[in-house]
Amino acid sequence: MRAIEQSRESRAERIRLLSMVEVLEPLTAEQTDLLAQRTYERAFGRGETVYAPGDASEVVLLLLTGRMRLWGMAGGQELTFEVVRAGTIFGIESLMERTHDEYALALEPSRVGVLGLNDFWHLVRQNPEVNARLVKVLG
Repeated sequence: MRAIEQSRESRAERIRLLSMVEVLEPLTAEQTDLLAQRTYERAFGRGETVYAPGDASEVVLLLLTGRMRLWGMAGGQELTFEVVRAGTIFGIESLMERTHDEYALALEPSRVGVLGLNDFWHLVRQNPEVNARLVKVLG
């Protein structure tokens, strides 16, 4: 019985966290629930690399909790491009069918929602407001 309660709690928590991702905020509770069923979660400890330059991806990454540093090398020096906070989509090269051109490093323990590209594009096609928010992110 306890396992069922924990499962419900974790699903409710994932729904809550997904609803806080900026591009997904326009979704209804029912749409977010369906999305949660298609999204799996990965946990990263402080200092763990999520992806590196040249990595290919067929998923969309949604930072549910924590912070990520997006960085690369230029002229032999590390350059931080952005620090991504919870509620943000990141690793957007996959949306353009490109390999990653940066590193993503967890700055603190983080939870990342992982959604297949096909499911994500279906969601974007069905929701004009999500589409509009995605265009702002990509722009």
